[in-house]
Amino acid sequence: MENEYYLINRDPRLLIPLVDEESGCRFAEEYLYRNYKKKIENPQGTARFRCDRPTVLDLSESDYFSQPSSIVSGKIRAVLEPMDIYGIQLVPAEIITFQGGTLPGFYYVHIYSWIKAMDMKNSNTKQLSNGTYMIRSFRLDNDRLREIPLNERLIFILEEDCGKMLYHTSVAEAIMAVNPTGVNFTKVEDWSL
Repeated sequence: MENEYYLINRDPRLLIPLVDEESGCRFAEEYLYRNYKKKIENPQGTARFRCDRPTVLDLSESDYFSQPSSIVSGKIRAVLEPMDIYGIQLVPAEIITFQGGTLPGFYYVHIYSWIKAMDMKNSNTKQLSNGTYMIRSFRLDNDRLREIPLNERLIFILEEDCGKMLYHTSVAEAIMAVNPTGVNFTKVEDWSL
């Protein structure tokens, strides 16, 4: 079951910059911080994200940004939306470039499905004083995952580390089938720090 999951991240070959919530954006305060483990009921407005540094890339050509949340283009949205994936929402978003321009047509992937699924015995971790983990490599707890119907774990955040967004192989393959730019998937067993 482990090899059925991938971590999503930026394609390191393209040097796509991180994006962050636009300062003063009501959406970020209300939805990203207060309701991060809940479905956003009737989201109002557009999520706004800002590119953190100048780049030589034409950002409009990228289909994926992270901050560490996922921001996807309409191309990836067209794959995810008909799948009707439990525990995620696709919220309209725009990216403000370093130069001040606006890139509309993106979507914030709000993942409110969090699953405690790490196999602690077979993972290389260190628990920090604040209760979080420094994860060098990890494995998934197959027994725990078997308890959850597949349609409820197609995409989820690893509860032990909120920066780990896991995608089932069926979703990762569907996304990669449209040849998106800027996105990379790494098998869980191949990931290490």
